[in-house]
Amino acid sequence: ADLPVKARPAPPAAAFSWTGFYVGVHGGGMWADKDWTENCSALVGAPCVGLAAGTPFRTSHQISSGIAGGQIGYNWQVNNFVLGIEGDASGAWGNEACSAIVGPPSFFAISTSSGCSKIDWLATVTGRAGIAFGQALFYCKGGVAFAHDTYVVRCGLTGGLCVPASRVMTTSPSDDRIGWTVGVGIEYAVTPNWSLK
Repeated sequence: ADLPVKARPAPPAAAFSWTGFYVGVHGGGMWADKDWTENCSALVGAPCVGLAAGTPFRTSHQISSGIAGGQIGYNWQVNNFVLGIEGDASGAWGNEACSAIVGPPSFFAISTSSGCSKIDWLATVTGRAGIAFGQALFYCKGGVAFAHDTYVVRCGLTGGLCVPASRVMTTSPSDDRIGWTVGVGIEYAVTPNWSLK
């Protein structure tokens, strides 16, 4: 009679790996404190009538809005350690904010004006380092950040040189700003090809 044969054990499941390229989308919110100075120059018209070039007008306010965008990156895993690089870009909308401009007290017209600014888009390029526990990745990241700002001076109230109210009193200069960014995060691979972070 044939003897029963014990079934061979199933091969062990392959360990999850974070190595590889990825792309994704993201959304969220943005909050910022804006402090800026407008100097009398060719960009500034009515507010600077009769004032010396370089006379400063200062303003500050807070802005907030939603953001949405995408990212692309690459991870390299050795044992439980994961290194990577990532770039992302986000558009922002509806975040223009205005506040009173503070200028020379003897110049009455500027007291009826508002300095306004908005952030059009944000982007970062960062390095990432983390420790993987299977499909969970705990990481920190840091690198360079970019933001595109737009500024304008508007009439705040009717009176003096501010006629009509909300009239734009300057051109709308923009500025590409560069700084740094740091952060921490958690990413979890729901499937071999999809993750949330």
